[in-house]
Amino acid sequence: MEPFNDLDSPTERTLLVAFTDVTGFAKEFQNRTNRELFDLMSQFYELIGNDVKISGGKVVKFIGDAALLVYPEEDAKRAVEALQQLKATADDWLKAHGLSGEFRVRAHTGPVICGPLGTAGEKRFDVLGDTVNVTARLYPNGFTLSPELQRHLRP
Repeated sequence: MEPFNDLDSPTERTLLVAFTDVTGFAKEFQNRTNRELFDLMSQFYELIGNDVKISGGKVVKFIGDAALLVYPEEDAKRAVEALQQLKATADDWLKAHGLSGEFRVRAHTGPVICGPLGTAGEKRFDVLGDTVNVTARLYPNGFTLSPELQRHLRP
């Protein structure tokens, strides 16, 4: 059972929040056609989505080469291990497709409000709160865990 499918109203939860992106993305694709870009990103989204789902997380959204991911906070250790594996898998995928960018991950844990958000006719699962903002502001250094998340992972 996916831990986020049962939310039909705004719910406060503590989650592990992660942002991912690819360095040099715009430059990599400036000499490719829109169709080439679309096809590659379709494959890339599938790769990310499959790995995240298998590891118990959820892709909240993709924006170009970036993704917002969440995991249950109680599975933080397993989520960090999954994110490390995802980084390795994504970096290998980029190289295999002749792309020189690096897949970066930033992760933090804390309270959020999550649930369906959007227009009256099109609501999608989303997360909001200071935890999301802190995660977005972490220095992207390949694989970055916030000090709070690092403390949370200690035995």
